[in-house]
Amino acid sequence: FSCNPCAALLRLLQPSCYPTPDTQGRQHKDCKKMKPYVMALAILGLADSISFMIVTPSLAFYVYSLGGSQDFYGFVLAIYSFASFCGKPILGRWSDVSSFMVPYMVSISLSVLGGLLYAIAPSFSGNNPLYAVAIGRILGGFGRANSALGFAYVARASPAKERTSTTALLSAVQMIGMAIAPTFSAFLHDINFNIVGVHFDRLNSVGLILVIINLASQVVVYFFLPDLPTVEADDDEDTEGNRNDSEWLL
Repeated sequence: FSCNPCAALLRLLQPSCYPTPDTQGRQHKDCKKMKPYVMALAILGLADSISFMIVTPSLAFYVYSLGGSQDFYGFVLAIYSFASFCGKPILGRWSDVSSFMVPYMVSISLSVLGGLLYAIAPSFSGNNPLYAVAIGRILGGFGRANSALGFAYVARASPAKERTSTTALLSAVQMIGMAIAPTFSAFLHDINFNIVGVHFDRLNSVGLILVIINLASQVVVYFFLPDLPTVEADDDEDTEGNRNDSEWLL
């Protein structure tokens, strides 16, 4: 196993700064301020993409094992993305009128609840296991809508000259997460245990992984992602920045 990709990722996560002689001290200070939130957003993006892709390889088998049809599998697969699509503008507007902390915490809590429903679905009777999986994926989709908050955070917190590189970094981290997430299936292959009367195997134990990942994400948000003022409190600074950008474009 080579750590070269890991080292490259860590180098990417280091804040970029190119100080000039007259601004060297100020830029060095800004760089130290950037590092915590860039790292936190990268971790959140990684967890977000892993949460999405870890379900996909086994979802069809899970639905079939609960008595679902191919049509129901297609519905569950689609409803997750549709819920995320609906949730993004809601969370975006919420972060405008409130802080980032509350929308992040609420959305991740929905993901935790969704993962829990996904995990315990087989313990329900009748067709209820299928409904539990569907509701769990809907809640997970609404929770995953917080990926929009990461890019909004960058737009609000980063200097204009660093927004493109930071946004590209977050997108790259998400792609890395989507690439490595399916490998988790290999570690879940031999899962076979019971917790409070609920049996867990390689299919529904995915829900437990979702719960753990999202709880860890809440810890990252709470301790390592500084909150930002509302849009109203930041309007003057943003207007000045937009004016400078417009002058450069002209």
